[in-house]
Amino acid sequence: MKVVLFRRNLVLNRVDAVNQKELFDLAASKLLMEGYVKQTYLEGLTTRESKFPTGLKTKSIDVAIPHCDPEYIDKDGVLVVRPIKPIIFNEMVNPTNSVQSRLIFFICSTGGTEQLESLRQMMNIFKDDKFLATLYQAEDMMPLLLSWKG
Repeated sequence: MKVVLFRRNLVLNRVDAVNQKELFDLAASKLLMEGYVKQTYLEGLTTRESKFPTGLKTKSIDVAIPHCDPEYIDKDGVLVVRPIKPIIFNEMVNPTNSVQSRLIFFICSTGGTEQLESLRQMMNIFKDDKFLATLYQAEDMMPLLLSWKG
């Protein structure tokens, strides 16, 4: 089953955020405006990230996959954010390490079987070093995301 993760309206490019809080505020506003999350999303996202960090080191472009429980989500999708400067996240595998995340994928999942498939697809993207590097350098990320066959 191929879950459609990416949508044209869910990309924020060259975001001017200096820290995780600013980034989360911008992402929550965008997702709320687009109808993907509930008013309580920002609180749920911030709380979950503090308990279960989502920074991931890859061979090419370090990423983060912030997400929260399905109770805060109205529709499935992924908001892709490319900040102007890397945003520091604690590492998922070893939370005492920090990760300079240059691509951030805010996963919105209502749960169910689609959630596992979405995460599997995301992990395949993160293993594809060439794709991640190309994505990071692209002027317009969306054609690449929509054409990705992982």
